Amino acid sequence: MRIQLLLLMLLTNICFAQQDAIAFKDLKQTFIVENNETLQSLFILRDKTSSLAVSLNNQQQVLDSMRISNPEKKYKVLLASTFQDQVGQLFWTTEKKNELLVQTINFATQSDSFKTEAFKLTRGSVLVEFSVADAYYFVTLDRKTVTIQFYKFSNDGSFKQIDVDMSQEKFLTSDFKNQNFADAIRIMRLIDVQPSSVFQFIDPKQTTALSSAAYYTKAYVNNNQLILTLDRNINVTDLLFFDLNDFSLQRKSIKKPVLTYYPNMDSNSFLLDDYLYQIKVNNDGFVLTVNDLDGNVINKLGTVRDEDISFAIGNIKQSNPGSSDFNREFDKTSQFMRKFQNLNGGLTVYNYGDSKILAIGAVGNERNSSGMTMIAVPASLGIAGAIVTSAVVTALDIWFFNPSLNNLDAYANRKVMFFNAALNQEMQPEQITLPDLALDQINAFLNDNKKQTSNYNLSFKNGVYYLGYYNNKQELYYWQAYQDN
Repeated sequence: MRIQLLLLMLLTNICFAQQDAIAFKDLKQTFIVENNETLQSLFILRDKTSSLAVSLNNQQQVLDSMRISNPEKKYKVLLASTFQDQVGQLFWTTEKKNELLVQTINFATQSDSFKTEAFKLTRGSVLVEFSVADAYYFVTLDRKTVTIQFYKFSNDGSFKQIDVDMSQEKFLTSDFKNQNFADAIRIMRLIDVQPSSVFQFIDPKQTTALSSAAYYTKAYVNNNQLILTLDRNINVTDLLFFDLNDFSLQRKSIKKPVLTYYPNMDSNSFLLDDYLYQIKVNNDGFVLTVNDLDGNVINKLGTVRDEDISFAIGNIKQSNPGSSDFNREFDKTSQFMRKFQNLNGGLTVYNYGDSKILAIGAVGNERNSSGMTMIAVPASLGIAGAIVTSAVVTALDIWFFNPSLNNLDAYANRKVMFFNAALNQEMQPEQITLPDLALDQINAFLNDNKKQTSNYNLSFKNGVYYLGYYNNKQELYYWQAYQDN
């Protein structure tokens, strides 16, 4: 294996970019471990026998590097990972998740080591996985006892399990019956082909995909709290706040806007900056509300089927790959309402300067190249790609988790329909010029360079997206920076 670190400066016509190019022959796999507080990263490049570990700063520049060993082949799942103070911990396990191998990478001493730990992952549903500061959480549900299990992996190489009893908590489901937590999430809106978890993880600092936001079960992390939201009931959003210090639970239920009931009506929500945005659509019209977390309505917007959407920016947009009218626009509210109810409806909200940019719409099921319909994972802020928190299988058959990677190319083979809107700081509608999103720029670059690039990674730091890609011909790995503008 030939390893060489090069520092390059490169400007392109679609972004500003400072690139650290890493020379690596016979590259088979890459993955990145992020620290959300320091914004430093551990980047791993692998071939069949060994790896290169690279320390990156908050601008994705190389700080240090070292050769490390690969774990035994039976450890195919990277269950958790942390990186702090130039020390990384990789928690490897087997496909059966009945063994744990902890790999410690220390840049100060230029050493890596392995240790095995007794471990058994309780069989159950994976709810969500996420990282905060120097810890990584893998969260499951024992459906039999209705107990949530938090597996906390720390940067000192230790882990512990914390159980939260949910058996006494009741939730209104879509048929207005009180059910326990396990039953309440048993039938969820399935958009991804193989969802890695019951709750779709949302990072509100990034542009969020409609494919992610359309889930009825979503997860957020804010102020050292895990927040789960459930939207299966048409009239209420349930919020569960788990304090990650003592794992206590606080519940809130916020009523959705009132509309005449129709069997096919739909509703959903999105959480950003301690405000809950709720949308409800029926055959007659739709209503959007902005609420604080005490359930107070800050603003209420909407329209009826025969009137225009007065606060929309431009027309309603639709993308339908494989059809004769791949991209088109329309302005009939009735069409929007019908498609929202027939597809998977939702909304996303994104901070842009002093404004909140909204995308309200719906996504359909993915169609593969043969035309067969599949359960899908579509699109974006309306104008960029989907964030999919999923495990990724690579050429080495190693599983790892990257919540930003699949922002890319989210519109491929699926139908999406949406309109954009903007709210000011007082949550009043405003007309603004929509930004050229970084994710659109990245997609454009990849579409132009897909034949010569591979092994993509995506990192988000201080409002900047860093695209990592391998130039197959040059055998160099690049990081390239993009911003909304």
